Amino acid sequence: MRGQLWVVALAVLMGAVLAGCGGLQRRDEEASVTQPKPEKPLPPTKTAAELSGRVEGGVRVVHMTAENWVFEPDEIVVKEGEPVKIAIENKDETAYGFSLKELGVEAKLPPKQQTAIEFTPEKMGEFVFQSTVGPGAPAGSKGEASEMRGHLYVISPQS
Repeated sequence: MRGQLWVVALAVLMGAVLAGCGGLQRRDEEASVTQPKPEKPLPPTKTAAELSGRVEGGVRVVHMTAENWVFEPDEIVVKEGEPVKIAIENKDETAYGFSLKELGVEAKLPPKQQTAIEFTPEKMGEFVFQSTVGPGAPAGSKGEASEMRGHLYVISPQS
């Protein structure tokens, strides 16, 4: 009788252990499910006090340089729906490119010239601009084309 009680107790204990393992596996499977990305970009963390450049004739004009594989400034803040002109002076002997892909803005930046890029951002968010020149920088430069980037923050027009 005592032997049968021992076998029953062991069976109950093993059942509890196996049930617990199954529960952990289900939690692990649930944890590995990826959350959907939000459909709209998150609102930018910039404010109207940080707006770049100045308004001239109804257009926000921002001056930028491209030199030694760096855009300066590398952060620009503008308002949604406000016309923007980025005047980029390429100070180098190297041609660069400028791409703000998410907003459909592309331009070539010839050496030792200033290029004006005009567009009107129609959606708020944080967008990456970068050089379209590749595959990398010449020896002795500070970075590579893939590092020649910055951010455009488009904030609410009511800001």
